[in-house]
Amino acid sequence: PASRSAQWRGTVRLRAGISALVILVLMAAVAVVQADRASKDAADKQAVETAKELANRADDLRADDPLTALQLNLAAYRLKATPETRSGLYTSYVTRTPSLLKGVSSAVLNLAFSPDGHTLAATVRQGDEKSRKAAQLALWDVRSGSATNSGPTAVVPAGAYGEGNAALAYHPRRPVAAVQTAKRLTVWDVSAPGNPRKLADHPTPTRITYSLAFSPDGRTLAAGREDGRLQLWDVTEPANPVSRWEKKIAEQAIISVAFNRDGRYLVTGNGIPDGPETTTKEAPPPARVRLWDMTEPARPVLRGSAEADSIMAVAFHPRRDLIAATGADGLYYWAVERNGRLRALDRGPTGISFGLNSPSLAFRPDGRELAAAKPSGSGSVERREVGRTDADLTRDTADLPVYPSPEPVQSVAWSPDGQILAAGDFRGGVRLWQDRTTAPSLPGAEVSFSDDGSLLLTKTPTESFKWRGTVWDVTDPSTPRSRFALPEPWEVIGFVPGRERPVLLSHQWTEGTDFSLYRLWEFGPEPDSPPVPGAMIRFNGTDSLAELGPDGKLLAVGGTKGRAELWDITDTQHPRKRGEIPVLLKALQGILWWLDERTIGVQSGFDLRLWDVSTPERPVKGALFEDAALGGGAAYNRSTRILTTEEAAGNLRLWDMSKMTHPVKGDRLPAAPRGYFELNDHELATVLTSGQVLVWDVTDPGDVRPQEGLRLEQRVSDITRSPDTEWLLTSEPYHLWKTRDAGRWETPPYTTLPPAQETVFFPDKRPYIAAVIEDSSQIRTEERTFLLDLRPDHLYDRLCRQDVPDIDRKQWDEMFPHLPHRRSCD
Repeated sequence: PASRSAQWRGTVRLRAGISALVILVLMAAVAVVQADRASKDAADKQAVETAKELANRADDLRADDPLTALQLNLAAYRLKATPETRSGLYTSYVTRTPSLLKGVSSAVLNLAFSPDGHTLAATVRQGDEKSRKAAQLALWDVRSGSATNSGPTAVVPAGAYGEGNAALAYHPRRPVAAVQTAKRLTVWDVSAPGNPRKLADHPTPTRITYSLAFSPDGRTLAAGREDGRLQLWDVTEPANPVSRWEKKIAEQAIISVAFNRDGRYLVTGNGIPDGPETTTKEAPPPARVRLWDMTEPARPVLRGSAEADSIMAVAFHPRRDLIAATGADGLYYWAVERNGRLRALDRGPTGISFGLNSPSLAFRPDGRELAAAKPSGSGSVERREVGRTDADLTRDTADLPVYPSPEPVQSVAWSPDGQILAAGDFRGGVRLWQDRTTAPSLPGAEVSFSDDGSLLLTKTPTESFKWRGTVWDVTDPSTPRSRFALPEPWEVIGFVPGRERPVLLSHQWTEGTDFSLYRLWEFGPEPDSPPVPGAMIRFNGTDSLAELGPDGKLLAVGGTKGRAELWDITDTQHPRKRGEIPVLLKALQGILWWLDERTIGVQSGFDLRLWDVSTPERPVKGALFEDAALGGGAAYNRSTRILTTEEAAGNLRLWDMSKMTHPVKGDRLPAAPRGYFELNDHELATVLTSGQVLVWDVTDPGDVRPQEGLRLEQRVSDITRSPDTEWLLTSEPYHLWKTRDAGRWETPPYTTLPPAQETVFFPDKRPYIAAVIEDSSQIRTEERTFLLDLRPDHLYDRLCRQDVPDIDRKQWDEMFPHLPHRRSCD
C-alpha cells in the first residue's frame, strides 16, 4: 500500500509537470503568434505609410513630370493597394504621359523620324576631354514600347572626337539618314535600324554644321554652317553625294535651314545679329532670314529676306506659304508672297512670347500645331495652335498646354502621321508624347448605352449648336471601335429602349421650316455593318420634344401648338401615328416623360398631368398633380412604382402608383438640399451639408421609416448605384465605394476617380465606368469619354504593359534617401 501510494503521488506530480509544460509551450506559441502578428501589423503599417508617401509625391510631380509620377504610382500600388494608391493609378491612367527612350548619356541635339514613322534617329553631343567621345548617331525602333527598356537599336560614331557636334536629316522617301560634322558628311542606310550601314563618308571644311535638311524629293541636302556658308549637296545617289553649290551668305553662323512643302523654296536663318562685331555703342545689325528659289538647285536665287532681333530656328508650314522662326524675343511669322518676297505678319503690341531662344521648331504634319523646344529652366515642349488665317497666328488664346520635361529640351520632331511628338533633352533622354492616353477614350460626352451594353453613344457639339452622334462598339472596352457616325444634318437623340437589336433615334430641323423630322436607325447583327435607316416621321411644329416609351414601342412627340402625337415605332420602316394628346407644352418649360409603358406624364409649368395611353387612339386623361415640380421636378421610380412630387418648403410627397389610374397619397420626406437618390430597392437617400447620409425605407409609401445612416467626410451632390449593386459612386469628388451584402457601404471609399463632368456605369454589369473628362491638351479643349476598368489590378497590368521603366536608383535616392529602392512593375 505504501508503495502504491508513492507511485500514485509520483504519477500525479508527473502529470502536473506535463500539464505545466504544455501550458508553457502553448503560452510560448501564443506569444510567437502574437509577436509574428505584431511584426506583420507593423510591416503592413509601414507599407501603407510608404505607399502613401510615394502616392503623395506622385501627385506633387504630375504637372511637371507625369512620367515620374506614373512610375511612383505603380511602385506605390505594387507595394500596397490602398484608396490613395488606387486613386493614383486612375489619375495616371487618364493623364497624357510620355514614354522615355534611354541609352545615350549626352544632350540630344537633333531628332528625325523615318518616312514610315517606325524609326527615330538622333544625333548626340560629343563628350568632353575626359571621355573623348565623338558625336553619335542613335536609332530607336519606335513601333512598340520595347524601345523604352531596351534602349536604342544602334549607336554609332558620327565622326571622330574633335569634329564637333553633328547635324541630322532623314531622307523623306527612303531609309537613309545624313549626318554632318565639322569635318565630314556621312550618309547611312538605316533600313535595318539595328545595323546601320555607312554608304558615304565625304570630307567637308573644318566648320561646325548647325543644320541639315533634305528637299521633299530627296535629291538635295542643304547644310547651314558656322562660317555663314550655305552648302547644297546633290544626294540623288546617297552613296555618292556631290557638292552642288556653296556660298557665304552671311557674316554669322547659318543656324537653321528648312525646305517648303514642294521644294521650290529654302529658308535660312542666322542665329545672332548679322555683320561683324562692333565696339561702338550702336546696336549690331539684326539677324536675318533669307528665302532662296530652288527651281534650279545648282543655281539658287535669293528672292527675299527679313530682319529679326535673333533667329535660333526656322520652319516651313507643311501646307501653307508660311515661315515660322524663334529667337531671343519669341516667335516670328512671315508669309511668302507669289514673287517670293517675305511679308512680316503682325506680332501684336508685345510680340509673341513663344519659343524664347528655342533651338528647335517643328510643325505638326497637318499644320495645325507648332512645337518648340524650351532649353531653359526645367524644360518643356511649348505648343501653339496655328489656325487657318493670318489673324489666328497672333491670338492670345493660341498657346496650348506645354508638355513638361524634368530636363531642358534641345530638340523636337513630329512623326509623319502627327501622332507622336518626340523631345530630346540635355541628359540624353527622349520623350515620346503620343496623341492619346493609356486609358481608352472617345471624343464626346452625353454618354448613353444600348440595352445590351455593346454599343455606346457619344455626342459632340457642332458649330451650328447641334449634337453630332457617334456610336462605338464597346464589346471590348479596352479597344473600342467606331461603329457609326450619324450623317448631317441629323441630330442624335439616343437609343430606343427595349429592343432586341439596337435602334437609334435622330431628329432634324432646318431653319426657316415649320416642321421637324425624326428617323430611326436599326443596327444589324453583323459587327461592322452600318445601321439601316427607317422611314421619316414628320411633326408639324418647330419647338418639339420627343420621348421614347420604356418598352421602345411608342414615341411621343409634343410641341407648343397644343398637341402631342403618339407614334408606333415597332417597325422602323413603317412607323405609324396612333393618336394624339391634346396638351400645350410651354416653351422651355414643357416636359414629356413616361412613367411606364401605358402612362405618360405631361409637365407644363409646375403642374403634372398623367395620361393613360393603353389605347393610343383614345388617350384617357388621368390624375393631375398641381405644383408637383416647384423645385427640381417630379420623379418616378419604376422598380418601386413610387412617384415623388415636391411641395412647399421643399418637402417631398410620395405617391403609391401601383394603380396608375388611382394614385394613393403616401408619406412625406423632409426637404433635402441635395435632393433624394435611389440607393437600393425600396430605399431613398439624401446627404446633408454636414456629410451625414440619411436613408429611408420606402417599401410602404404610406409609412416611410428611417434606416441606419452613414457619415461621409464631406457632402456629395449625387449618389449612383451600379447595375450589379456592388458599387456606389458619390460626387463630387467622385468617390467609389464597395457595398456589403446588406447593401451598406464599406468605408473608407475604395478609391477616388479623376475629376469628371459625367459618369455612367456600364449597364450589363461589367465592372466599367464611362467618365467624361475635359482634355485641354488638344487644339481645342474637348470633352472625352474615358472607359475606366473598376479593377485596379487590370489597370496596373495595362500600364505596366507600356514597358514603364523603374525609376533609376540615383533619382530614387535623390527623392527618397530614407527609403529602399522600389520597382514600378514586376
